This record gives sequence, structure tokens and C-alpha cells, in this order.
Amino acid sequence: MGNDIDSLVIVPFTTAKYLGADTTINNLYIKVDDENQIESVSTSIENYIEFAFGLITDDFSVSSQDSMLNTMEEVNNSLSIMLGGIASISLIVAGIGVMNVMLVSVTERTKEIGIRKALGAKKMDILVQFLIEALLLCIVGGIIGILLGIAIGNLLGQMGYSFIVEVWIVVVAFLSSAVIGLIFGIFPAYKAAKLNPIDALHTE
Repeated sequence: MGNDIDSLVIVPFTTAKYLGADTTINNLYIKVDDENQIESVSTSIENYIEFAFGLITDDFSVSSQDSMLNTMEEVNNSLSIMLGGIASISLIVAGIGVMNVMLVSVTERTKEIGIRKALGAKKMDILVQFLIEALLLCIVGGIIGILLGIAIGNLLGQMGYSFIVEVWIVVVAFLSSAVIGLIFGIFPAYKAAKLNPIDALHTE
């Protein structure tokens, strides 16, 4: 819990008093034989302290590992929600970027689209072409992001931090990239598919 074990020295209480150390008791650690009795023991300790020392519950606290784990879980859940919100915003921004890139691509390749339509390409053919391009763009970006994340994680792991690659997270990240490509690639693809071949061929 934040203590450096290598810098910790444990001595008997009487020795601490002999050495002139501050012997004020701030914490007591109690081991319960039966884990099913943790809650009842905690209640008994609270009642004893209130009765023996005349204190109220605001002056002290009794906590167990279960309550500490629950608190940590609540903090982790809050952090997960916050990080999920940040990730969602990042995905939306990335999707808008992909859409803008594809719109520029459609504008620059208007004459090419007109030639394809003049040669018999249907609206669905053009639509599928640009959807595939947007999908590939996002998939390549997602793979680069995943590899970069794993590389940074391994680097932090070598520095002593805990790092584990969760397969399901990698899969979710990959699928998210693909979905973003499909969703934000629909409008540019539709715009390309509905171009009039005559107008497209006259574009310079």
C-alpha cells in the first residue's frame, strides 16, 4: 500500500519506547480466523472502541480487506468509464478525419469515377470501392495503433511496470477501427456513387 518494504524496520514496542521513538498507536491490524466473521468482528471492534474510549465513529474507522477491495473496484470502474469516454471522443474525431480524407479523395478522383461509370460501372460498384478504401484505411491505422500500444506496453514492462496483453481488448480495438471505417466512409462513398458521369467527365 505504498510502503517500501526494503526501507522498513520492525522492532518490538518496548524497544521503540527505549529508543525514544514516537510510540503513538495509529493503526491496529487484526487477523480473523474465520473469513465469514469479518463483518461481525468489525462491528464488535467498533462497539468496543466506542465503549472503552468514549469515541464516536467520526473519530476512527474500521476497515477490512473486503471494503478496501470494494473501494478500489469502484475507483477502477470510474476510471474505466472516464477512459471509455475519452476513447469514444477519440474514435469520433478519428472518424471525422477519415471522412474528410475520403471526401478529398472523391473530389480528386471525380474524373476517374466518371470514366468508370461511362464504362459501365454501377452506383453499387463505386459505393463498394470507396467503402473498401475507407475500411482499409481504418484497419491499417488500427493495426499500427495496436502494435504501437503493445510496443509501448512492453517498454514500460521492462521499466518495472506490469503489462499484460489482453486478447479481447486487441480484438475490440481492431473491430472498432473497422466499424469506424464503415460508418464514416458511407457518406463519401455515397457522394461518389451518385455523381453524374457526364458532369464527372467534364471535371478538370
